[in-house]
Formats: sequence, C-alpha cells, structure tokens
Amino acid sequence: MRSPGRKRFLRSAQKGMRLMAEGFHLATLWDRVSAWLRDDLQIVLPVAGVFFFLPSVILSRFLPASAEAFTPGMLAPLLLMLLLQTAGQLVIFALLLDTGKPTVRQAIRQGAHRLVPAIGVQLMIFAIFCGLLLVGQILVMLFGGAAGKVAQADNAAMLRLAAMGLLIASPAILYLLARALVVFPVLMRESLAPLAALRRAFDLTRGHGWKIAGLILAATFLYFLIQIAFTAAFGSVFTVMGRLLGLEAVAALLTLLLVSALGTIATLLATGGIGFIYRDLAR
Repeated sequence: MRSPGRKRFLRSAQKGMRLMAEGFHLATLWDRVSAWLRDDLQIVLPVAGVFFFLPSVILSRFLPASAEAFTPGMLAPLLLMLLLQTAGQLVIFALLLDTGKPTVRQAIRQGAHRLVPAIGVQLMIFAIFCGLLLVGQILVMLFGGAAGKVAQADNAAMLRLAAMGLLIASPAILYLLARALVVFPVLMRESLAPLAALRRAFDLTRGHGWKIAGLILAATFLYFLIQIAFTAAFGSVFTVMGRLLGLEAVAALLTLLLVSALGTIATLLATGGIGFIYRDLAR
C-alpha cells in the first residue's frame, strides 16, 4: 500500500503537471497576468512607463519611416532602447517572482545588478541567431544556384538572399527563442552566469519547445492584429481631426503615442506571461 506521504507527493506532482500544461494556453496566461496586474498595477505601471513607453516614443523620433533611410548612426538610440527595455523586464521579473515582495527601488537595484549578465545572454542568443541565419543563406545559395552570383549581387539581391535565408532558418530561430524564453527569470531568481542561465533555461523548457513556440506565434499574431485594428481606426480619426483643425503634426504625435502605448501593454503582458511560465516550469 502507498503511504500517505507518497499519495500526497503524487497528488502534488499531478497538480503541478496539470498547471504546467494549462500554463501554455494563451487564455490561461491571460487570466493569470490580468489578475496580477489588477493587484499590482499601481506599482508596475510606472515601471512600464519609464522603461517601455518613454524609450519607444523617443526612439520613434530618431528612426526613419523606411528601412532604406536607416544609417549606422541610428543604431545608438536603438541599442539604448533595447538596454532600457531589458532593464525594465528585469525589474518586472523581480517584482513578480521575488516572494519577498520588494519595493520598486529594491527591484530596480536587483535588475541593475543582473543587467550585465542579461546583456551577455542576449549577445549569445544573437550569435546563435546569426549562425542560423548564415546557415539558411548558405542553403539558399547552394540549392538556389546563387553561389556564383554573390560577388556581383546588388543591394536588392542581397536583401532577397537575407530574406530567403531568414525564411529557411525561421523554424530553428523560433525554436531557439522558445527554449531560451525563461532565461531572464532564471537570471533574476537563480543568479547564474550567462552561459549557465542559458543552459538552465534550456533544461526547464525541455519537452515544451514547440508548445512555447506555438504560444509565441499565437501571441504575436494577436498583437499585430490588435495593433493594425487600433492604428487603422484611431489613426484615421486622428488624421481627419488634424486636417480639420490644421494640426497634422498633433495627429501624427497622437498616432505615435497610441502605437507606443500598445507596444508597452504588449511588452508588459509578455513579460508577465514569461514570469508565470518560468514559475510553473521551475516548480
């Protein structure tokens, strides 16, 4: 016969597995993140405003409207925005996952302490991303007969090669992002070095890579759908109002604020969802 302790352990394990399976559903994550935001919105919202919303608005004033007009000098504000968003995510993870309920100041201090390892992790993931992209481009050249034309290729041809290489490598890149999804929570809660944190994230997501990849695809599709709908509806209203009042610059600014606000909400929701996924996987 099974002992009472053994039965309790089995019931706990079954409950944990059930929660983990439910955690990979978008609706379940939405409910959990929404409940968390309802409780802690007065703490989380200022952090999101400083680290997500303001950098997005400021960066939009530097970036060109088209990719052709992009210059190397615009890389600095782009990297600065990425740095601030990384710091903001670390602060959010500290607020969400630390059972000691830190204050915002304590969470910022924790995030600053783990910022350098987080940058190291991002560089490693970026290096793997570039390697996968290079493999995709090599496959395009080998099987597309383009190997002998690269030296004479113009910019348009090189862009097509990069796009096709990205398309081929996209399943592997998506799987990589899914397996490394919880690396920032690992950094915050387990205080590991970048390489050890990446290994730990891969260990936690073993057997769940494609489930998480599907979740990422569903959430991304939903976000772009909402963004297109809101921008089309409110952007048109802002444009008409601006033309009627002779304030087209104000209409453009309102549209920019709307897009930045949607991006901030999406980043906040995604960060909370990642935190809950990590909590379930590490349980």
